[in-house]
Amino acid sequence: DNSSSYATLYLTWDGWPQTADDYDIFLYAPDGSQVPTINKTQAGTEEPTESISVSLPQVGVYRIRIQLASGSPRKLELFSIYHELSPNVASSSIPAPGNTAEALTVAAIPWDRYASGPAAEYSSRGPTNDGRAKPDLAAPDNVTTEVYSPQRFPGTSAAAPHVGGIAALLLSEDPGLSPSALRSRLLSQCVAMGDQYTYGAGRLEASPQAPPAQPDLVIQEVTYTPTSPTLGQTITFQVVVRNQGGAAAGPFSVALAGSVQSVSGLGAGASTTLTFTQPLTTSPQTFVATADYYNQVAESDEGNNTYQVTVTAAAALVAEAGGPYSGVAGQPITLDGSASQGPIVEYWWEFGDGASGTGAVVSHTYATPGTYTAVLTVRAADGRTASDSAQVTVTAAPKPDLVIQNITYSPSSPAVGSTVSFQVTVKNQGAAAAGAFRIRLVGAGPAVEASVASLAAGASRTVNLSLPLSQSPETFTATADYYNQVAESDEGNNTSQVTVIGVTPLPDLVIQSVTYSPSSPTVGQVLTFQITVRNQGAASAGGFYVRLEDGGGHQNASLGGLAAGASHTVALSLPLTASSETFTITADVFGQVSESDEGNNTYQLTVTAATPALSFSISLDRASYRVGDPVQIRVELSRGAYVYLVELDPTGKAKLIFPNYWERSPQLPGGTTWLPRGSYTIRASEPTGTSQLVGFASDSTIPYFPTNFPSPDFPVLSTNGSWFLSQVRTWLSANLPAGGWTEDSVSFSVQPAANNPPQARFTYSPTHPNVGQWIQFDASASSDPDGNIVSYSWDFGDGTTASGIRVNKSYSSAGTYTVTLVVRDDRGATDSETKQVTVGPPPNQPPTARFSYTPTNPDPGDVVSFDASASSDPDGSIVSYSWDFGDGTTGSGVTVNHAFPADGAYTVTLTVQDDDGATGSVSKTVQVGAPTTLPGMPEIDQPGFYVWGDNVYWHVTVV
Repeated sequence: DNSSSYATLYLTWDGWPQTADDYDIFLYAPDGSQVPTINKTQAGTEEPTESISVSLPQVGVYRIRIQLASGSPRKLELFSIYHELSPNVASSSIPAPGNTAEALTVAAIPWDRYASGPAAEYSSRGPTNDGRAKPDLAAPDNVTTEVYSPQRFPGTSAAAPHVGGIAALLLSEDPGLSPSALRSRLLSQCVAMGDQYTYGAGRLEASPQAPPAQPDLVIQEVTYTPTSPTLGQTITFQVVVRNQGGAAAGPFSVALAGSVQSVSGLGAGASTTLTFTQPLTTSPQTFVATADYYNQVAESDEGNNTYQVTVTAAAALVAEAGGPYSGVAGQPITLDGSASQGPIVEYWWEFGDGASGTGAVVSHTYATPGTYTAVLTVRAADGRTASDSAQVTVTAAPKPDLVIQNITYSPSSPAVGSTVSFQVTVKNQGAAAAGAFRIRLVGAGPAVEASVASLAAGASRTVNLSLPLSQSPETFTATADYYNQVAESDEGNNTSQVTVIGVTPLPDLVIQSVTYSPSSPTVGQVLTFQITVRNQGAASAGGFYVRLEDGGGHQNASLGGLAAGASHTVALSLPLTASSETFTITADVFGQVSESDEGNNTYQLTVTAATPALSFSISLDRASYRVGDPVQIRVELSRGAYVYLVELDPTGKAKLIFPNYWERSPQLPGGTTWLPRGSYTIRASEPTGTSQLVGFASDSTIPYFPTNFPSPDFPVLSTNGSWFLSQVRTWLSANLPAGGWTEDSVSFSVQPAANNPPQARFTYSPTHPNVGQWIQFDASASSDPDGNIVSYSWDFGDGTTASGIRVNKSYSSAGTYTVTLVVRDDRGATDSETKQVTVGPPPNQPPTARFSYTPTNPDPGDVVSFDASASSDPDGSIVSYSWDFGDGTTGSGVTVNHAFPADGAYTVTLTVQDDDGATGSVSKTVQVGAPTTLPGMPEIDQPGFYVWGDNVYWHVTVV
């Protein structure tokens, strides 16, 4: 319409997500001249899109030409942002790839109106150009405020990740879900919002599935007698089996080293002990105990039924050279004799090439390939020896060997003409890493390739490649290292083939969603079910019946047919006959339709009737107590519930009485329960006066109360108890129904008790101190049964004293000292404890290693002099100097000379040992030759902010 108008055109075709079919788009002005544009090239790894965005040079009608440059013809879609196209196509705002049947298309509903709608004005509507229903479901947008920009993040690109996240959670619950089952699960958890072309199945409201309780059998403990057996002796084992699951276990068997015993059953949380006898035939010998040996019980954890116990006989002298060993000529090979047994004082190795060494674990380098016999001889302190040998295979430097390990594809039964996704796994079964190479996949038509940068020895890598199925059957050939970039030990095993057989498409009927009303029914009430059936197959289904049934009856509804991808909702009714009843819904109940999957027609739904209101009361065994008196609490419940008991003392402080350190679970059964249960005692405590015991009972845990009890006491919840209790009532009223919680209270009085003296207790660490060493004395174990300790007085037996709960003290001379602690409580009573502390002489101090070297910047081949004479020992003398030069060579002595063979930075380590066996080390880096010069920092052309996908150019100068 005017020469300054701007045109934006988009072209796409059915080749998603990557295509080798190359289309180009051209724009011609009214005078016939071509408007300058740039087209992409699709070569197999690019998206099937082309676009033109240009200022129009003339007024008038422009012509558009679309040309297939290479590849196969495809279905095309063309969009114009600012201008009308002629001929025009029926309107649809959902383009490819969102309009494909396999894609899960997400509509956007702003978060602040997610429950009511409407959808965002920019959310695309259906149907597709060929009349199919889109989108599939809706999710929230306008949620994120920080990640994308300072403003809220709008658009379907913000809504789609919510669906992806919920799909990931569903897969974590059931990793075996197929793509179609996952889609059904997502759509079944949608709440209908109206127009399917705007919301699809509705807004997604997901919830997790609770797994049923199961038993879990474990071997809790295995003990045996005698504790130090000899070889050949019979051992008696006591095997304790525990059911740590949430349900009782039926009959099962327990086995120990081939001997099996039967158990008739085991309740949840219960244990049982079985006795076995076995001879000790070797040493050490491992005996394996297994619960549910014949897998008779279905458990929540099938992997924890086994327990091992290793029995060792009296020590014998046995040499174990390990092996066989293998390695490469010129590289160190480690030989391990640490598995040798007995009172060994010396390990002696003969490596089979004329060399020898000492130590339990040694490292030796063989110069040439071959097979050697290494002999290990161990010696005991009494002169006994034992020997063992191991074979050492030394080979030349290894090479990689690339093979196609596996080829899988999906879908498993594709239609001819559809795209097949291949997963090609290449493995390097050689002994060396492989550099860069390419993998090629080809069938009867085009080929596709993928690059692998490198592959370690023994490693595998899987690449995803896609090709069309052009015929059935069709054989596809995968080749590793197609261009022979890698030198391999076997160049003839790089190829593998797979044959794909196509199928004819069939319908697939599933129950997409089921809702019922009323939502909170009572037993005997009639439920009306809204049942949505979906044909998720690739072909239309003929007539069939949908059935709703329970244990006592059923209703059917007939459908004349259902197109591929379409859904239909029917209403059926049945009464609720029990407090918890499972209803089964079946599509194609008479098997009238031949389907691609005949096993997914059924859907089950359990409906639970409303629960009666909870009743609860508490009372005490007495109305008045003295401080320290035991207290008994009676709890009455109409059914099992979570119970919390709080004491409100005369100062207004709230203290949690139940649950507590000794009874951590707040759950109590229905009926009468007396607290405390078990070995602890609830006692009346200060302050004296009138207190109130307040109790809450609910159908769920209450978050205001702790679940962790680190110390054996009754924790203080708040110094403002009335405010705290009102917060609990407010939460219960807001989060539970009226019949799901209740409360009760009872008042009592507390009178003062007579004072009891404190108890003095202390420990000290270390228990065997030396002269000058700090000793920590700790009186924190002292206690006062009815008050507080106010002072701690110490007498250390050497004329010095101190005060405090924890003090530090050192002695200047060796000897035995009498240490006395006196504690005083807040009513003046005292107690004392005395212990003898023995102080030994001062310990040996380790030597300090120091060295220097000249010249400080040697070249390769220069003789470097190392001098360790600056090393010292504060309380003795140095007896040895050991050097490690960092190039595989060592030396000894106060001064040594060494020449380095090549340029580089070498770490030289000196280790000194004093006359008491203590050691000290120091390391320095010796730079031989010129150091490596690093490149400078790269500089960007233009600083600023960039968006993902922008082209950014860097200048890097390497010196």
